[in-house]
Formats: sequence, structure tokens, C-alpha cells
Amino acid sequence: MRGRVWLSLSVAVNLLLAVLLWQRLSSETDSPAFPVTHPDTSQTQTVVRTNTIVRQQNFVWADIESDDYPEYIGNLRWIGCPETTIRDIIVADVNQLFLRRHATEIVSPQQQWWRSEPDPEVVQAAVTNGLALARERRQLLTQLLGPDWESAEYPFPSAYDLSPLDGPILGKLAPQTKAAVHELERSTQERLRAYLDESEQGGQPPDPAVLARLREESRAALTQILAPDAIEEYLLRTSPLASELRGSLRGVEVTPEEFRALFRALDPLRDDRRLAHEPANANANSAEQIAQVGKLRQDALQEILGEQRYDSLQLSHDPLYQQASQIVTSAGLPEDQIVSVAAIIRLTQEELARVRNDLTLTSEERLAQLQATHTAQRASLRTLLGEQAFQRYLDTHPQLWEDSLSPP
Repeated sequence: MRGRVWLSLSVAVNLLLAVLLWQRLSSETDSPAFPVTHPDTSQTQTVVRTNTIVRQQNFVWADIESDDYPEYIGNLRWIGCPETTIRDIIVADVNQLFLRRHATEIVSPQQQWWRSEPDPEVVQAAVTNGLALARERRQLLTQLLGPDWESAEYPFPSAYDLSPLDGPILGKLAPQTKAAVHELERSTQERLRAYLDESEQGGQPPDPAVLARLREESRAALTQILAPDAIEEYLLRTSPLASELRGSLRGVEVTPEEFRALFRALDPLRDDRRLAHEPANANANSAEQIAQVGKLRQDALQEILGEQRYDSLQLSHDPLYQQASQIVTSAGLPEDQIVSVAAIIRLTQEELARVRNDLTLTSEERLAQLQATHTAQRASLRTLLGEQAFQRYLDTHPQLWEDSLSPP
């Protein structure tokens, strides 16, 4: 249960017991001899020889350790373990206990890998529960070791080293498995950093094929460490594809099942997989390939999200829709007003573009028509938003109207 510390302590205690046994046998040998009587040789006597063999009983650490901490501490003291060593053992054990609890009992934002934005309630709960666990750990160690145990030498180790390996799947990984994953992450980062530094010193941009190959090699190494379900959980949190998906789905709510389905559909199309097996000078980013992959991605999104949410997703990435969303949000209005506001902005921009490109107009005529278009837009927005909301937005975003009157 406790790794190398226990192995070293087990060896030391075995040696101690061997010394004690030797001393006891020596004391028995040196004790006063009993009176010696000579047997009567005239009589026949049967001599029975008894051979007593003393064996050293092997020391087993299970005889000392216990899941009951007071009993465990008592056993350590019984074998003569120094108090400082007892403190080291108990603090290390309690730290590991609470790290496991942190990884399996607390829902962190990283566990909700399908969300584009962290759930504020989950973030707050993770912080609150993490602090509660830290307090519980301190109280337990104070109860076991007294009030003077805590010092700078015994801080609570960080729950997260690199990627937070927590939750119902990754949180239950063995400590050595987590260490192997983190070591792979560190080595991958070092290789990527070394290549980027080399490219910068050589005055050359990084080759996407080389970067892809490094990432693919790291992913292949991961299959030697984790089981398939743990690999997918890990990639859903940390892979570039998952990160890109979260960004592209911003503005649309998806379930974990939908996000997982999208990931599985798009993962075979990822650039890393394709580029890693092509020469660095290959025309990997041809227009035809990009268009084909793009269509497959859009088809997958449309199939899994459905028509209505797919259309909403497309709108959410439209700059005009985003501008309309900003107006509606600033005005404190319901989201169902966004489409109407976006239509007003679109029509206004089309009219402004027509006026600016009309070469038959004089400068005075062009300015008059631009002003008229601007006035019509303001009137439409005032009617849609209401006077109070419209003025509130107008006060906070005056640049909108100045831009609409800018010359071509």
C-alpha cells in the first residue's frame, strides 16, 4: 500500500528482529549450568536425544499496517519506529488517501468535456468541495499526530500535475498508471518544444507534418498505458480535436452522448492522422482535400445535431448574428430577438454597400443616402427593442453608427 517506504522499513525491521533473536539465544547459552550427574554405567540406559531447531519467523508488513490509523500508529510504535518516521509514513498515506478521494469524489469542470463553457455551478462546487477535503485532511492528521505535525515539510500535494486525471474513469487509475501518463505528457511537450526551438533558430516555420507525427507517436504510446475506455476519456478532454469541437459548438447545447458521437465521427478525419503519414513536402492541404474533409465534418454535425440546432450553430458563427446577439444581450432582451435584429443589420449592410458602390451618385447624394439608411436602421431597432433598451445600447455602443457612415 505504501510503496518504497514500506519496503525499506520492512527490511530494517527484519534486521532488528534478527538482532533481538540472536541476543536472546546468546543469553540462554551464557546462563549458569545445571549440576552434572554421571549416570550409572552398570545399568543399561536408553538415551533419548531431542533436537530443537529454532527458526526465525519472517517479518510480514501486513502484521504492522492497518486501515485503522490509530492501530497502525500503535503497531509502528510497538516495533520501535521513531516518531519522525511514523509522522512521515502517516502523512504520506493520508495524502494519498485524500488525493484518491479528490480524484473520485469531486466533479471538476474538465470532467464535463462536452461543454464549450464551464458550468459556473460545477466550478464553484469543485472549489468548495476541494477546500472541504483539505480541511478534513488537516483535522484527521491533527487528531492522529497532534497539533504540531503540520509544517512546510508536509504540504498537501497538488491534485493536478499536468492533465487532471479524475472522474469515474481516469480518477480510478492506479498511481503508477497516472504517473506514466504524466511522464508521457512531459516527454511529448519536451519533444515539441525542442522541435519548435530548432525551427525558430533555423529561421523556418514548423512543418505541420512533423508536428502531426510527434502527436501521433504520443497517441500510439498512450495505447500501451491506458485501456480503450480510458484513452477515449483522456482524448475527449485533451486532444486538439476535442478542443476544436468545443469551440465550434459554442452557442449550442449538446449532450455528452452527442459530443462523443461527433468526436468518434470526426476523429478518423483529423489532420494529425493524415499528415503524420505523408512526406513533409506533400501537398497535404490541397483545396480538394480541405473541401472534402469540410463537407464530411458538416454532414456529421448536421446528422447528429439535427436541422434546427445545426442552423442555430451556423448562425451563431455568423458575424452579423454575433453582433445582433451583443445588441440583444446589452439591451437585456430575450434571445429570440436575435434573429430579427440580425436581419435588420444584414439589410442595412447590404443597402450601405449598394450605396457606396453606386458610381452614378455624387458625394453629396451618397452621403444623404447613407444617412437615410442609418436613420432607417435606428428606427427599426428602436421599434423592435423598445425606447429604453435601444437608448441603453446606443449609449454603450456609439461606434456602430459612426462605422455605418464611414466612406468606402
